[in-house]
Amino acid sequence: MSLTNTIIAALKRIALVPVYVGERQNVGEDSILISSIKLGELTQMYSDLYQFSHKAWRNLPTPPECESTFVFMWMIASDSYDVNHFTIRWQDATPNTFVHLWSIIDRLRTMLEPANTAWLLNSRDPVGYSTSMNMTGAADTYLYPKESIVPPHVEIFSSNMSRMKCTQLNKDYASSYDFMQSLRLPKTTFQIDIDKMSMRNNEIAHSKRNKP
Repeated sequence: MSLTNTIIAALKRIALVPVYVGERQNVGEDSILISSIKLGELTQMYSDLYQFSHKAWRNLPTPPECESTFVFMWMIASDSYDVNHFTIRWQDATPNTFVHLWSIIDRLRTMLEPANTAWLLNSRDPVGYSTSMNMTGAADTYLYPKESIVPPHVEIFSSNMSRMKCTQLNKDYASSYDFMQSLRLPKTTFQIDIDKMSMRNNEIAHSKRNKP
């Protein structure tokens, strides 16, 4: 079974409403619509999503009979907020759980190209979810304690920076301009001393003439 089919099958096992892929059969009924194109795009970055979701899952309930990454993929690939606390069976999950999940998904924007962000996530966020579900009060009151989550590309950059060695030049600069100029100009300036060169040439010539 392909990864896409595995993800859909896992959703259907816990869904409390019909699950459709590509097109909703009955527009008026409560159901979950999954975009096969979005899901296909998400499977292409599954390894990054897997690492990110496992770092983010510390304060959340145990995933609903599936890999935690699947939950993020269901929510992103679904139409609007179809995957919510009313449409799937998830022990210990509350409305707060989904608001918090959307706050995590919102941080995924840093991992995506702007065009992909607009297409995959559009304007969906924790505020949109709480409004859509008629949850009263500010959305941030439903969030769990924040985790320290660093997007993979930022983590790699930070790791590379930590391996860099800095050299103390022990040089004082009178102004920021002098400092910037020191970065642009060579640290050592080579000058040719014509008089010294001429003297050296004469010494060599004299020594050759005096050889027996």
